[in-house]
Amino acid sequence: RMDDALQWLELGVVPLIRNEGSATPELRDHFLVFNKALGAIQLEQTRSVAEGLCPVSSSLRKFYGRKCSNPSFQSTKPFGPYSSDRAFQPGQHNSFVTWLDLRSSKVALQRRVRNLRENAWIDSATQSLSME
Repeated sequence: RMDDALQWLELGVVPLIRNEGSATPELRDHFLVFNKALGAIQLEQTRSVAEGLCPVSSSLRKFYGRKCSNPSFQSTKPFGPYSSDRAFQPGQHNSFVTWLDLRSSKVALQRRVRNLRENAWIDSATQSLSME
């Protein structure tokens, strides 16, 4: 699924980082030994351009029902609720970036990630995703 990474952040990483929820102390300690979270998590994606028909059989084309995304052409077009959320606007290097402020509450962090999921920040045009 397209939103697995965001669901993992919302339901897995955020409770571990915020030390809230059902994570055992051992699991949290293991997570923090190998993942150093300082002040924020940066999510950055690149997007490809949806083009014409895919070079596949007509039955597959009908099954998927959308244009092909060509990874050779990077999209810089705003998408989703871009007028109210900068994560949906291209930034430096023509990528789309958002930040999760780790000083925020667990509820606020999960709300932010859920908003990204519900507005399809990661979708079929997403070519790469990095978390730092």
